Amino acid sequence: MRRPLFDPLLALMAGILTGDFIALPLLTVLTGMLVVLLVLLLCVRNQWNRAAFFLILLLLFIAGLFNIQRQLYLVHQNHHIIHQADQGQVTLEGVILSADQTSTENNALTVRCLRIIQDNSDRPVTGKLRLVVPANLLLQYGDLIRFHSKIKRIQSFHNPGSFNYERTLNRQGIYVSGFVANAAGIVLIRHNSASGIKLKLESFRLQLKQLIYANAPSPQREILEAMTIGN
Repeated sequence: MRRPLFDPLLALMAGILTGDFIALPLLTVLTGMLVVLLVLLLCVRNQWNRAAFFLILLLLFIAGLFNIQRQLYLVHQNHHIIHQADQGQVTLEGVILSADQTSTENNALTVRCLRIIQDNSDRPVTGKLRLVVPANLLLQYGDLIRFHSKIKRIQSFHNPGSFNYERTLNRQGIYVSGFVANAAGIVLIRHNSASGIKLKLESFRLQLKQLIYANAPSPQREILEAMTIGN
């Protein structure tokens, strides 16, 4: 039985694994992809099927390599938030992409940064930031916020074992973190600044959580929350 997808998937996986260990310049990757694509079109036009199949595998290999390294390429942009690390207190605006409870005292927000405010003026910034805030702040997906914090690079804990915290967050496009100690350091500008299906889903999850907390005592409500909405 023939397996037409086995070789392409294997090539894509090989590219991802290679890119995880070897970092190549963006220009090199894009140039290689363009050259392979042009030669592939030539092979298809001349019906050189074996060569075309090999070039398809090579193109998928390069695509996998690019996919695993794309966050690294974005970091080198001039407006990326990583360039504000270790620069003291800064004021930033961004949209919340996720909100996770890390402890009874704190929540961890993933924020897509939009602008930095300095010297009574603002300029655009890009990239994601992990922001730790007090758990009593009622913030959710899609909220546009302004906060005041020191920005620091994500670092691993260097604990025994194979888990690499820094690498895991970097793969998600998160290279820096911030901390807000109390409500004075953060302002909610407006709700629902995001769009799409996820915003509706997160709004439904919040309504369901409020319903559970209004009708169930602790610890039953925490158990119901974990079972129904996964918090």
